[in-house]
Amino acid sequence: MKVHASRSKCCNPSLNLQKRTKKGEGNVEWIKRCLHCGSPEDGSVILVGGANLSHFRMRVAQSYARRDLLPSFWSHAAILVKKTIRLT
Repeated sequence: MKVHASRSKCCNPSLNLQKRTKKGEGNVEWIKRCLHCGSPEDGSVILVGGANLSHFRMRVAQSYARRDLLPSFWSHAAILVKKTIRLT
């Protein structure tokens, strides 16, 4: 399997960690808040790490595609696009 690794020596300054700000904040509320505090670009990548057994198994399965063979911290990835997303 061909794997590409970054040669960068520093973190990407465009990455913004968006933690939950209030206890009990649901996924929909969190995503709506993230859409309003992001960059001026049209889309954002969201990385989510689940906590149940199937999410852990997915991260272990993904580890075979990694150079260090370690499970990642997220099990799902999505692209949020402000113009087309509709949250109810």
